[in-house]
Amino acid sequence: MIQTWYEVWVDESTTIPYVLFICPDPSFSGGILVIDPKQDNKVIQRLGDYDKAVFWLTEDEYTRVDGRMAVD
Repeated sequence: MIQTWYEVWVDESTTIPYVLFICPDPSFSGGILVIDPKQDNKVIQRLGDYDKAVFWLTEDEYTRVDGRMAVD
């Protein structure tokens, strides 16, 4: 599976917003990876589907940056 999209999520409760990325998990159909760019793009969470990823992020008060970014 080729990555076709990603989303940017931020925690705005800190002075400098903390950023996480989500994208499809190439090793699991329908799965989602949560990636922390501040930790050398480490996968910090693997979730079974998009709704679970959204729940996990919103539970920790992350908000999605408007729009989905396309991969060139």
